[in-house]
Amino acid sequence: MSLALPSAGGGLARQMVDAVMEAQRDDGGWPATDWAHDLVATGRALDALSCSRTGDGRGPALRSGLRYVETGVVVPDPLPAALWLGAWLAGGGHLHNATIGRIVDLLDRNPPGMDGPAL
Repeated sequence: MSLALPSAGGGLARQMVDAVMEAQRDDGGWPATDWAHDLVATGRALDALSCSRTGDGRGPALRSGLRYVETGVVVPDPLPAALWLGAWLAGGGHLHNATIGRIVDLLDRNPPGMDGPAL
């Protein structure tokens, strides 16, 4: 499911996009406050920004967020790998990235359990 921001001209939608972009850290990621990992927060923020129709100023935040995800270490554990994959795709990451194949293989062998921590 994607988080879509309202497309109303310059009012609430613009304020929401601005608030999401202001919360972005200098390293390009977003802090996990209610989630277990920064990749969850970053993936949700990238998804929301990529779905918003407000247009102006989102490009640098999206590129910075995608760089944050790309430089993240993917451990051979299904849950963090799935979080990385979700954040990568939400940010518009290319499917031909070498890490994608490794994550898909890992998830095929070890799908994340449903008894893990709530995200």
